[in-house]
Amino acid sequence: MPQNNVDRINHVCLIILAVVAVTAALIYTKSVMTLLIFSFFLYTVLATGIGFIDRYVKIQRWVSVTLMMFLMFLLSVVFISMMTNSIEEFVRGAKEYQSKFLEFVHWIELQASIFGVTIDTSIAQKFSRLHLFSYAQGLTASIFTIIGKTFVVFIMTMFMILGKQKAEIQNEFLAEIHSKISKYITVKIWISLMTSGAFFIILTAFQVDLAIMFSVLAFVLNFIPSLGSIIVTVLPLPLIFLQYDISAKSFIIFILLSIVQIILGSVLEPKLLGEKLDLHPVTVLMSLLFWGLVWGLPGMFLAVPITAIVKIILSKIESTEDIAGLLAGRLPGKS
Repeated sequence: MPQNNVDRINHVCLIILAVVAVTAALIYTKSVMTLLIFSFFLYTVLATGIGFIDRYVKIQRWVSVTLMMFLMFLLSVVFISMMTNSIEEFVRGAKEYQSKFLEFVHWIELQASIFGVTIDTSIAQKFSRLHLFSYAQGLTASIFTIIGKTFVVFIMTMFMILGKQKAEIQNEFLAEIHSKISKYITVKIWISLMTSGAFFIILTAFQVDLAIMFSVLAFVLNFIPSLGSIIVTVLPLPLIFLQYDISAKSFIIFILLSIVQIILGSVLEPKLLGEKLDLHPVTVLMSLLFWGLVWGLPGMFLAVPITAIVKIILSKIESTEDIAGLLAGRLPGKS
């Protein structure tokens, strides 16, 4: 076998071993690395806002830092308060939702019996015996866990900001990463806000229960590429069907929510994010699967910006430029 082929095989094997080793390290350090990366991405947003204030408002840097940190803290408090109130509202109506569900199952059973079809309702009976309050308590405990982790992220972000001496990043490589990630997060925030606002208007107009909770979830889950938009559209459906049965109103609500996601999630968002990060849709999907396997739900939130950073790094190394091109959907040898 020619020496060139042997060297190429050895090179590929080394890359595979390195990927496996790095993946194992990422899984082992999940609890720390996710917080660190969340802090970094939050830092990019805050640093952009602080830079904007420094350029157009003549105030001391510590004042602009304090203003941005307070704004993020205030938004987090509002978000957590809305979710807590939504959970309390759900707990108060838990018994009513259970009874509506049983009535809905009984209606389906009657409709099926007309056509001579027998439906096993044992699952529904088990659902009626569930203690939803205990599940809500577990969810509340999870929220308090998130609050604790959010506090740690804020502390780490604060140290990052305080450690930054200059308003602008001088290193060209770091500046490119900061610019693209901040643009990605900015686009995501605006798309998520528009989606959340549209969901709130639609659900409130039709007087759907827990409209605030579903709107907040629409904002949060929209940060998960592709899969998140599907989840936030389907998530309210069970409650809508329980509230309005299988009626024209239920399908109108579903169609309106779907139209919002098609316009914002399937047309506008991929166009904007594709231009900002230069990532192929298949690359986005594969990164979502990979980081979801490695870090679970936090990995899904971080998948796209991490992949964008990896692509930038690969594009700066001569031997991996072709790989960076593949992530952007460009075949080797083509511009």
